[in-house]
Amino acid sequence: DILILVGLVGRGIISADQIARELFPSEDRCRRRLRQLYDAGYLSLSIVTPTKPNLVSLTRRGLEYARDQAPALAVQLHMAGPLKLSELDHRLLAIDVRLYASALGQKRGSPLLTWASGRGSLSMRLGLDAFNVEPEAIAQFAAGNSPVAVAVEVISTIKPVSALARRLPRYAASARETRVDALWVA
Repeated sequence: DILILVGLVGRGIISADQIARELFPSEDRCRRRLRQLYDAGYLSLSIVTPTKPNLVSLTRRGLEYARDQAPALAVQLHMAGPLKLSELDHRLLAIDVRLYASALGQKRGSPLLTWASGRGSLSMRLGLDAFNVEPEAIAQFAAGNSPVAVAVEVISTIKPVSALARRLPRYAASARETRVDALWVA
């Protein structure tokens, strides 16, 4: 479960704290399990600064094992790409929103089906590209015959509130003409 979670979220990088909150009853138990996976060569652990959480990513071996264990998710699992320290808080907040969306979907009986980039093919299929809006992500939840689509904006030093304020009129214009059901702002 840890390897699949790491491969699915945040372009292959997540904090140890986030893994603990999502999968374990205590941080200590999570740290012990992460250490075992690190020692076995499945995970890479990074200490960024003393004030930032430890980061966890998959090694090549960990990615291969996760893909073997979850073949239906294989194309969605990734190793970590480059990360600028200035983007870390933004990325971790986006991961928290994804974890929240997954938990909310489970609780409501509408599981999270898709978490996709707001700049990808799903955005085009939903019609957002015609309004020149690029959310951080698009979440799709199961809901009867047609999934519910939610555009997700993450506000941080990377994407300040002023940038969202400029896009809100475009989101409003798109509300009637796209297949996006809601906008979440974190």
